[in-house]
Amino acid sequence: METHKDRIWFTRKARIRASERLLRNETHAQILLVVYSLFAVVVSVVLLKHPTIIGAEQNANLFLTIVSLAILVLSLLIANQDFKGRGLAFKNNYLKLQRLESEFDTTENTDAIHDRYHELLQESENHASIDDKYFRVLEADSKISRPPSRSDKAQVYAYVALRTVVLTTLYLLPALLLILFSAGVTNAC
Repeated sequence: METHKDRIWFTRKARIRASERLLRNETHAQILLVVYSLFAVVVSVVLLKHPTIIGAEQNANLFLTIVSLAILVLSLLIANQDFKGRGLAFKNNYLKLQRLESEFDTTENTDAIHDRYHELLQESENHASIDDKYFRVLEADSKISRPPSRSDKAQVYAYVALRTVVLTTLYLLPALLLILFSAGVTNAC
């Protein structure tokens, strides 16, 4: 009986983590869209006053076209991911799992709880395996019934490192593109 309660608890915790991950993705995505759009506007204004600041005028037009296309593609990708909607669906699901978990202590009918648990699993998409591992490695205490393996720990630390690198690169990309484009134009002249 306790193992089924553990399963509900782990699922709930993994779905909390999935919700947090998706809602953070939504926040980063929206900030990146604002940053990229602001960057495009600032560069456009500067180029109106100084059209040859990054080389010939056609280079400025090419650069702004590339930035505009990047913003368009990014906004389409973000809209199709529906981070916020999916994150809120996970939140709704983990709150229902929390209620179900609390019923374990007050009912004798564990079959009904088991059936309800499987219904709740079908109500939303499944969390990613990294959500479960992340929780067990970075958020759970050391006395959990499913302690993380070395492989789990390595995967989570690699995930955190890769996510940090990708987000940092995405935030710095407009400035890096401007530097690279200017250096390439200067060297080509």
